[in-house]
Amino acid sequence: MKRSLAILLALLMNLNTASAVFAEDGVETVTDGQEVVLSEGTEILLTEKRTSGTEEVPYEEPVEEVRPGLEEIEVSTADDLRTALETVHETVTTVRLTENVSGIEATITVSGGAPVILDLNGHSITAADTFIGANSWLILNTGTLTVTGNGSLTVGTAEDKPVIALINTGNLTIENGTFRGAMPVFCDNGTVTIQGGTFEGISDVETFGACGGTIVIEGNPEFTGSTLFRIGSVYDNPVNLTIEGGTYTASSGLF
Repeated sequence: MKRSLAILLALLMNLNTASAVFAEDGVETVTDGQEVVLSEGTEILLTEKRTSGTEEVPYEEPVEEVRPGLEEIEVSTADDLRTALETVHETVTTVRLTENVSGIEATITVSGGAPVILDLNGHSITAADTFIGANSWLILNTGTLTVTGNGSLTVGTAEDKPVIALINTGNLTIENGTFRGAMPVFCDNGTVTIQGGTFEGISDVETFGACGGTIVIEGNPEFTGSTLFRIGSVYDNPVNLTIEGGTYTASSGLF
């Protein structure tokens, strides 16, 4: 038996084969040129075949997976806010307020490109007394915009321009915040999703107006004002409106 095992081991060595030796006290690895003393009852298991000699394999740096990043821009002035929102970004961009921003004198337009997240970060955006804007709106969204951060957008009454805090012709999502004005939000053939927030109409103009598009109100937003909604046939354009939650307080009527 010992002679047979010695012959088998020699054959394995000549084939330049790495073998594992299983004895009663554990496992060893047999390599080329190593002398192993076997006792009866030892089993030999061929694990893999290797070529004799040493092959040098050049080291290669691991390739890091490149993913689209998120750009973040912090703003504290009206000019910085305008530049950040009106720039057409190539990647998803968060524009975050670090201070209250006031003195906005003309409409700020969010256009195409990658989605933009306006993080109010607990701060406020208000228009200047000298504001001049097309149809009197503070921010016009024609791209993809998400508003979050539990801050506020405040504009004037019908007599004190601008009338509209946020007008949308693109894709707008409002997660939270306070929107105050003669008409805080207006949808013009875009898509608006409201998930939360407070919308305060401060004049006889509707709190939320729409002349086309799709509006989804979910979560628990709060709407207050004289007339809360003026949509659809009032502006000669149909609107798809879905209301799944919220609190509505109107002095004149819901529609």
